[in-house]
Amino acid sequence: MRESETSLNVLQVIPELETGGAERTTIDVAKAIIDDGGKAIIASQGGRLEHEATDYGAILEHLPLASKNPITIQRNIHPLTEIIKAYDIDLVHARSRAPAWSAYYAAKQCDIPYIATYHGTYAAGNPVKRAYNAIMTRGPKVIANSNFIAEHIQAEHHIPQDRIVTIPRGSDFSSLDPQHVPQDDRMALRAKWRLTNDDRTIIFLPGRLTRWKGQSVLVKAAALLRRRGYEDFVCILAGDAQGRDGYVNELHRLIDEHYLDHHVHIVGHCSDMPTAYALSTLVISASTQPEAFGRIAVEAQAMAKPVIVSDHGGSRETVIHGETGWRVAP
Repeated sequence: MRESETSLNVLQVIPELETGGAERTTIDVAKAIIDDGGKAIIASQGGRLEHEATDYGAILEHLPLASKNPITIQRNIHPLTEIIKAYDIDLVHARSRAPAWSAYYAAKQCDIPYIATYHGTYAAGNPVKRAYNAIMTRGPKVIANSNFIAEHIQAEHHIPQDRIVTIPRGSDFSSLDPQHVPQDDRMALRAKWRLTNDDRTIIFLPGRLTRWKGQSVLVKAAALLRRRGYEDFVCILAGDAQGRDGYVNELHRLIDEHYLDHHVHIVGHCSDMPTAYALSTLVISASTQPEAFGRIAVEAQAMAKPVIVSDHGGSRETVIHGETGWRVAP
């Protein structure tokens, strides 16, 4: 039963619910839909964030939506139409390109609105790739999560400006409060990160272990710090490798090459980000490609931590250089 005539039943479509900004936003929007009296349905292949969605009341439907195989994309259309009918869906919201193709045609078959949030720059090296990316702009409106992305959409797809709605992604300030992080949680995470009885400066870089997130940039910066005589610090690289074993091995070789085993720790996925921020002295976003928005910088600032970010993309909109942090050349 809907609480108001304005509440909506919304189907969000995303490849996985594993980790990342788009995935986190999916959960946040699901909570908002439920709070408004609507139904929040999420179709994906699943992942570690599922329990958070279901605990709040979201309904999960599992489909192979991470696949970019055209046959699988075609086959996903029918089950999505069945989900739309079963839950009396008012709106389909796509958050990634491959599942967006299935979602668009399912919404069209059911004669309900389709929209998409453009979560990245989606590089297009040729017309075919650009046409593939354009599925994100097929609805009456397309959501950009920063002014940077709004400008990118216009440059790439040449759609009218009035069809682009810029909605910077939000952060839950109720959980991002250093006063609400228990001391026991801090001590437990210190032990997990091998920082017991350690008063060194903690430099924190969270993010998927993928080359463009810039972990290797921070490792090289740590080596430079040591050459300049600074020893009292440790860098924490937190995030999933998601199968990128080659890159992880490269990071370990770089750490060994510069004798940084005591100064750089690769700690894997971190499920308790408020505690991680609370432990940190300084938070880094060293992305070598522009962040569409850059939630790490926003969350760190909410936790009263200074940040250093690469000076491009969405980070230019969220960090005031010299006041809330520093923007440096990528």
